[in-house]
Amino acid sequence: MAFVMLTSLLLLEEKQEELQKNRVKRRILRDSSNPLELAESKFVEYFGLNKVGFEWILNTIKPHYKHTTIPLPIQLAATLRFFTAGICQQHVEDDSVFSLGRTTFCKTLNKMISILEEMVCPHWLQPLTDSEEILKSKKYFRDSYGIPDVIGCIDGCHIKLTKPTTNDDLYYNRCGQYSINAMIICDYKMNIRAVDATRPGSSEDSFVWNHSQHKDFYKSRYENHDCDSWLLADAAYKLEPYVLTPYNDLVTDAAQLNFNKAHAKARNVVRLTIEILKSRFKCLSKRLRYKPSKVAKIIHISCALHNMCNFYNVKQSIRIKRFKSDEEDELECKERIFKDSTNKVARKYRDKIAQRLLIECA
Repeated sequence: MAFVMLTSLLLLEEKQEELQKNRVKRRILRDSSNPLELAESKFVEYFGLNKVGFEWILNTIKPHYKHTTIPLPIQLAATLRFFTAGICQQHVEDDSVFSLGRTTFCKTLNKMISILEEMVCPHWLQPLTDSEEILKSKKYFRDSYGIPDVIGCIDGCHIKLTKPTTNDDLYYNRCGQYSINAMIICDYKMNIRAVDATRPGSSEDSFVWNHSQHKDFYKSRYENHDCDSWLLADAAYKLEPYVLTPYNDLVTDAAQLNFNKAHAKARNVVRLTIEILKSRFKCLSKRLRYKPSKVAKIIHISCALHNMCNFYNVKQSIRIKRFKSDEEDELECKERIFKDSTNKVARKYRDKIAQRLLIECA
């Protein structure tokens, strides 16, 4: 019995010595590591951003970040690697660029997510208000698709997560998975102008929109006499004086059918935006093993980083797939319910565009 106990103690001591050696080894590697020494192409591949964008974040958060034994560039690099590659936490300790243990990385990620949402998101996630950019947007949609006065597109995007410990039924979506239904509003340049990732996966797109502060923003613009600015939305949304939706899929009128085709092509802007977002930040394509509140922060930060990539001209190569038409659309497990309205202003405007498009196509 004494021999067994002695053997166990020796093994425990040996294990602790090995853990300590690994900690020292990681610290040596970490202290000598500098992510910014990587070649630019490798840096972008590894962290999603280029070095200029990386340094902007460093300079922004540095005054507000509490000093630790781990250099701030290493903490930011490890966090961006999580976003870009969607790597599991246990894989970080094997990466020579960071050399962080699992527990250390978990703490680092939590801190970085909080400060990035607080300091980075407000700067990079803003509605389209610049008058010159609004005019460019309206011109783009008019010239490209024949639909005037469009300042953006809106759609929902499901991000998977593990079964929540509370209210799990709310997060269970129509695909039979647990998710958050994130609302995305983008502009013609595929910059994300607004995101709301606070609603569970069982929520319909229209519900997320109707309970979002962003709807209040666009409604307020309309009520303040901006009556010529529209968001394009699919049939899951209600036709409103600032939300332009297609006709229902039972129409046979030539003008209405023609409008629906043009509308679907124009709205592909938001679908492609979401595709690029998920391609850049692969964590969004995986099942995130965190609480819904933390997943929401990850989504918000990913959207801000996406806009930074656009601003700093970080190219993203993805295979452009053929998006389904409204008649085929079952993306994100949406229920085909048309939420048309009796709003005379919106209906009259849509009919006017439909008739003009038909004349132009004749």
